[in-house]
Amino acid sequence: MTEQWEHADNLKRLRALSGLTQREVAEIAGIAEITYQTIERGAHEPRANTLQGIAKALGVRVEDIFEPLEMPKRVRFRAQRRMKCREAILADVTRRLNDYRELEELLGCRMPSRLNALVGDPPDPRPNRVYPTWLAGEVRNVLGLDANGPICDISSLLESAGVKVIAVESCSRGFFGHSVADDDLGPAVIVNASRLVSVERQIFTAAHELGHLLMHAQSYDIDDSSDKPHEEHEADIFASRFIMPEDAFRAEWDESRGLRFVHRVLKVKRIFRVSYETVLYRLQPEDVHCSSKYAAFRGEYRKLTGQSLAEHREPMPLQRGADFVPDRFQGLVRQALEAGAITMSRAAEMMRMDLREMREYSKTWRAV
Repeated sequence: MTEQWEHADNLKRLRALSGLTQREVAEIAGIAEITYQTIERGAHEPRANTLQGIAKALGVRVEDIFEPLEMPKRVRFRAQRRMKCREAILADVTRRLNDYRELEELLGCRMPSRLNALVGDPPDPRPNRVYPTWLAGEVRNVLGLDANGPICDISSLLESAGVKVIAVESCSRGFFGHSVADDDLGPAVIVNASRLVSVERQIFTAAHELGHLLMHAQSYDIDDSSDKPHEEHEADIFASRFIMPEDAFRAEWDESRGLRFVHRVLKVKRIFRVSYETVLYRLQPEDVHCSSKYAAFRGEYRKLTGQSLAEHREPMPLQRGADFVPDRFQGLVRQALEAGAITMSRAAEMMRMDLREMREYSKTWRAV
């Protein structure tokens, strides 16, 4: 029996990350589709020039095909629906976090989390409001935030506290983000920055995953994708109170009492950079008739604008590319490149660009 090529699984994973079909990889690499299929199946060991063509097609180094990717074990990854791309997202995030670690080591700027002292499981495993609300206040205090002020840039805030923020794009509507508690690669929050997800939801997800990192240490297991509603509820409470403290929310809501209901909601939404649904949730979170407020808002909004609020649509939305921009990683790439610690081609790999794109991108750094 012919011995299988041992790196076939690695190749299959890398192709899944690229989003390319076997035919597309073969065409770009300049080989027959049947040849590529036998290679990915492990039935044929490719020659060096064939590997170079495949690596180029996949946008990776030849070494990446030979290096097994060791996933972090302490990962919390749930989604509203079953996801075919779960493994691909996990692999992509792992590569990004490895790149992040490499840059920090090269530049000597590894940042321990300033929030480690607050990590711990809630004293009561049942959903409750007291602990997540208290914790949100403690985190704001540790991070030096005004007790009632809005958060202008949550990604920079978390990254300055030693929590990595990674933006990925997934076409799954049921996936908003996950988090990594691994001591070697984390802590990190991962946010789905796809156009299917509003910027407001991305900001809330970053805070929601921070809540999990701090409150649910026992749930970080890469092999566990089971649903834990009470933990989701606690993370929602934490995120809501962290982004929009109760006293500040009530003050802004009361000050706008002369406005129409829709305009009051939109005003508060814009001040705290949250979704309109978060504002409605906070108005009457425990009321079983709370859905009536959603219906009232949507009905009045339709009368005023002539537009309906379909699922996932956000009125007066925040701007993509401006209101939620994790940027520490890009800054480290620039610093390492300008210091000669990495090459332009390595910078391109880290930024998920081809070499030409990376050169053009780096020119923009000199524009200011």
